[in-house]
Amino acid sequence: MTEMQTRGLQPASQGFQTLFVPSERAIEAKGFPGEIWICSICQFVIASGVRYNQILGISFLCPSCGTVVDSPARLPGQPLTLSIVADAGTFFLGEPIMLTDDGVAIYSRDTVQEYEREIGKASQRDASFALMDAQGLRVHAYQLQRLLGDAYPKLKAEAERAISSGNPQRVHWGYELVRYARSVARDLETNRTGSFDFDAMRLAHLPLVAQTLERWAQHPQYPALKATLAHDTEAQHTVALLLTAAWLADIGFGIEIVPAKGFEKAPDLRVMADVWTLLDTELKTPLVLRYPEHPITREVADSAIRKCLSKSSRQIASESYMLFIGSYGLSPRDHEMLENRAMHEFRRYHRRNLLAIAFVNIANVVLTGQGPPTIAPQTVLRLAENPFHQGRAKIVRGEPRDKLFHEVVRSPPKE
Repeated sequence: MTEMQTRGLQPASQGFQTLFVPSERAIEAKGFPGEIWICSICQFVIASGVRYNQILGISFLCPSCGTVVDSPARLPGQPLTLSIVADAGTFFLGEPIMLTDDGVAIYSRDTVQEYEREIGKASQRDASFALMDAQGLRVHAYQLQRLLGDAYPKLKAEAERAISSGNPQRVHWGYELVRYARSVARDLETNRTGSFDFDAMRLAHLPLVAQTLERWAQHPQYPALKATLAHDTEAQHTVALLLTAAWLADIGFGIEIVPAKGFEKAPDLRVMADVWTLLDTELKTPLVLRYPEHPITREVADSAIRKCLSKSSRQIASESYMLFIGSYGLSPRDHEMLENRAMHEFRRYHRRNLLAIAFVNIANVVLTGQGPPTIAPQTVLRLAENPFHQGRAKIVRGEPRDKLFHEVVRSPPKE
């Protein structure tokens, strides 16, 4: 049996607003070996069996010496999981809080709110817009140009050279979205016939970039992510990564965006299911799956999947991980084929540390009704679960957890 490590809790200095006043030991956690938390002044045991990330933002009044000591604080970018949320205030504990092995944590409300600001949980907006709104197109184009920042004049010059030399495929994706939106806006204002052809996919993805980045603007990795928008191939990877992270966060998982560290092996994300489970997650966006001009063949699908598997296995050294493969503009038939070919690949080569492959396709939908038609980006996910995976993490199919934090600890009512 693994011995529990001891952590000395230091006298309060972090300004936590939630105080637990136990009459004896405050918390006992059962299940996997954790840590023993002691008062650093008198060595009284405050909590036992807890993980370092299981109690965050809480102060304790030591029942032995009367010193107020602090639990660990949440670090910037650190993910949170399913938890009991404690309001600001003082809570008197007649007996220890018992935490079982289901991985539930206890966080202060300030800790939860800080995390939710980072992942943009309250900043989601409708990305649809009217197709025939020239002014709206210009606004979206300006927002994306502003995100590209000082790189925009350089991208524009490179695009003009590429087009003049007959290589329009070399135009930067972000610049092309801006240029095309402004071109359509001019056509809308000068076209008197009331009808013309347009590329709905490019128009739908124009606001997607700005709104996806806007959601994560409070995250500590935002400056580094924003800087990738000027890169030839990384811009689409970043947007797909943040859409994937948002989807995982919204169904109830904790999300850590892992900073790039040169040639060090590291995943794009770590997904926190509970205090015991932190799943390495890698995202790939193959060029061949970005706005393909022709239907995806079986050979193309197999090649793309195998290359993604090969690259991700070199980046991740953990016993269990999940691979996301992002695409742009695939048809439902192409998306389904990728899922089927992934299952074929699982049978062909038994990868025991791969939990699943999730295919994230970023397409569009045109909505028609009584008013003018509107267009919106559409993100569709298909999941291929690896039947040969042997890690601890499991996929449980059913209703998603629609609420991450169970608020069961409240401040005592004011008299």
